[in-house]
Amino acid sequence: GLLLLSKFELKNKGQVDLTEVSTMLNRGIISAEISPEKNDKKVRIYCGHLAENFEYYIPYPGASRSWEEENFEQLKKSLNKITADQTTPTIVMGTLNCSLKIPEKRIFDINAKSCEELAKNNFISALMSTGANCTICPENDLVRGAAQDAYMLDDIYFRGLTLLKTERNFTSAAELITKEGGKVTSNLSTHFGVFTEFSLY
Repeated sequence: GLLLLSKFELKNKGQVDLTEVSTMLNRGIISAEISPEKNDKKVRIYCGHLAENFEYYIPYPGASRSWEEENFEQLKKSLNKITADQTTPTIVMGTLNCSLKIPEKRIFDINAKSCEELAKNNFISALMSTGANCTICPENDLVRGAAQDAYMLDDIYFRGLTLLKTERNFTSAAELITKEGGKVTSNLSTHFGVFTEFSLY
């Protein structure tokens, strides 16, 4: 599921339904506007989870040519809505399931065409702007052993804003209590999170 939480009032809430271009799960993007300052300057925020690329595990069964094409079609349909407004500062975030190749960080590319399409529409990657770090990483307890490759599948893309800070979060393992009362240490998700700070100016 998708969720937008804000300390500012969420206005003009909306959704991009991607069911028609989704094979395994009904994908979508949710959106809202916030006004962080008293002058009512708006920021439009979109949050989504686009199709994963299962090409190494599951043959593609859908109407698109491949998992990569399905991800790209979902992004293109979303951008039709997102780019209709060219003036409001905009954030597109979530698990967009695309990653560019960064050899020096040993980050691999997957569904890269979708990342490139965001750049063509003048959206800037917060992670790429600050040195690039994986969000699917081999050092994660829940990923180690299943995959040794690193990807930037989660990101915050922005347009019309000034980026002040970017960092990954939820990277530390936590101590969990099992139902038998024992203790285990584990990461909380297979994905690390991304935190950013922006200025409207």
